[in-house]
Amino acid sequence: MLDAIAKAKSTGKSVTVETLTDELSRTVANPNGTLSTTDNAQAVRTKRSGTWTDIDPTLRANTDGTLSPAVAATGLTFSGGGAGPMATLTTDDGKSLAVNAPFPLPKPSVVGANATYSDVLPGVDLQLTALPQGGWRDVVIVRTKEAAASPALKSLTFPISGQGLSVAADTSGGMTVVDDKGATRFRSPEPLQWDSSKPVNSPATEAARASRNEAQTVLAAAPTPAPSQSGTGIASSAEAPGDGANVAAITTKVTPSAIELTPNQEALGSGEGPWYLDPSFVAATSYTQGSVEVQENHKDAKNYNLKSNVATGYCGYHSTDPRLDCGSEGRQRAYFQFAINPAIYTIPQGAEFAPTIQSATFNGQVTDASDMRANTPFVVWSTPAGSTIGTDTNWNAQPCGTNGNVPMENCWGINGQWLIGTGPLAIDVTPAIKSLADAKATYWTAGIAPTSTSGTGATATTWRTTPPSRRPTTSPPPSGGRVPHPPRASRATAARPPAPAVA
Repeated sequence: MLDAIAKAKSTGKSVTVETLTDELSRTVANPNGTLSTTDNAQAVRTKRSGTWTDIDPTLRANTDGTLSPAVAATGLTFSGGGAGPMATLTTDDGKSLAVNAPFPLPKPSVVGANATYSDVLPGVDLQLTALPQGGWRDVVIVRTKEAAASPALKSLTFPISGQGLSVAADTSGGMTVVDDKGATRFRSPEPLQWDSSKPVNSPATEAARASRNEAQTVLAAAPTPAPSQSGTGIASSAEAPGDGANVAAITTKVTPSAIELTPNQEALGSGEGPWYLDPSFVAATSYTQGSVEVQENHKDAKNYNLKSNVATGYCGYHSTDPRLDCGSEGRQRAYFQFAINPAIYTIPQGAEFAPTIQSATFNGQVTDASDMRANTPFVVWSTPAGSTIGTDTNWNAQPCGTNGNVPMENCWGINGQWLIGTGPLAIDVTPAIKSLADAKATYWTAGIAPTSTSGTGATATTWRTTPPSRRPTTSPPPSGGRVPHPPRASRATAARPPAPAVA
């Protein structure tokens, strides 16, 4: 560490501290003598030939015509069209799972991490997306009512074959991929389908929306395509249902040789198209870091590290299934858990004192909003000491309380920022990080909410080590006022967070 600090000072450039860098955390020495540590809620780098390389889900063509992410933590290939599996997962220890499509696949069009196979059935497309955390999601896009009535969509059978991996259904309607020792390698949340219906904008509805301050917002780890400027809410897409969408569960059956999905035929083709059918497989990891979405209207759902995008705020879609209908109980929350790098509170070799934390910032990017003109206050919440999120977290078992009259009950609102429409968030969380360092905490569970629900982000903390026998000096913490809490929480939908950064 001291060598890195010396090199940074002599070169005038930041230098990575290799001993303090792994898949989820990176520390650099800065020319001014401080160190910056970035801790992530999911893996952001992996080792390639002994060198740390940033994960990049952008699809690239392989020599055999298949597609794979440019840099991935787990092996993944998509079909390049023609015969062969739709998608194949490969683990570091040589196990694999191949999933075939229920229909022939043409050559796909590729944009970023997405491969779209057009007209796999008349009026039906298939979109595969490589997920940064490992695994993939596949969405069947039904473009017309005529296509929705196709007998081929009554039931979809995906043949599977595995080497050391097998698929099993779980009690919540999802699926798990386990190895030959019973360890879970990948998970799939309960498959859902939704339409593209818009919210009804009657005067009564508008008044109700205004009274609830329903400014839906999407927070993401990275910028996404430019959001719609419509004032009628976020539209449905292959990524997620929008405001006003009708949502239904897809029935899942797993046999040793296939995954069988039965869409809800009453919902498919009703409302407005396109219609989306969405199963996915997400890598299961042993990291302390992670994220989870909990839903008041779906209290038993367990979504830890299962969704590429997690929602926060107020649910805005509808369903004939009472478990999925937002109704009057529409709150959703997103929690994120970050490991605390012990370097920020450990006395370095040769130093007299532990590092002094100078600042901490929670960074995020708001990429979409249902009301682009609304000035929304985002607040970062710290959960009670010792609280965690994990595979058993759901609405009834979450860090913050569920009292509808108390914003994020039992949780500490640290600081916040007002934002009109979309843009970056940079929220001062220095008090929280200092408290965690004083307690020598190993992790931090936090959320971000317009008022009383949570969201996404990254934390940056600045700290300094001192030369031997010198008392550490501390820079003043950044200024910034606390954001007042509005009377009601707004609804937001959050994508996976950028990482917390300790600078």
